Amino acid sequence: MILPETINYNLNNVEKQLIFRSVNESDFDQIYDLYQQDHILPYMSFEKMDKEDFKKIYDNLSDISNFYIIEADGKIIAIRRIEISPLKPHIALFASMGVDKDYLGKGIGQLIYQKTRQLVEENHQNVVKLELTQQTDNGPNSSLAKKMGFKEEIITSDFSERQTGNFS
Repeated sequence: MILPETINYNLNNVEKQLIFRSVNESDFDQIYDLYQQDHILPYMSFEKMDKEDFKKIYDNLSDISNFYIIEADGKIIAIRRIEISPLKPHIALFASMGVDKDYLGKGIGQLIYQKTRQLVEENHQNVVKLELTQQTDNGPNSSLAKKMGFKEEIITSDFSERQTGNFS
């Protein structure tokens, strides 16, 4: 798959052109805003914070993983982080994901799963396993993950209390 990819998508009975692509430096402000949304933040490995503090976390995550987005009309509406560790090149870790509040229930979550899975399958021939980590209390994404073919392999106990929920 060559990115960016244009996707014709029926959104609210209107044919839209969505773009699936890798992130670039100019996306940071929109990524920050997306991850800080109230329906996403409780399931992240960080609390609500200002942009400067988030930038440090984002830069660290960017060093060890890749971020992919879907945008509509220049706005980032979904994001997925994928990590393929040099120590485990046969595993693609599907890490943090979020869909903008205005696009929930419109199939965008399924679309980001499909496109990132396709990207890994086409571009990382050494990967033989997709792993997904997520909060144990993330009901909506747990349901979506099962719908997309992921199965529970192990559940660990929550190990820390957070202001926005449990963090496991």
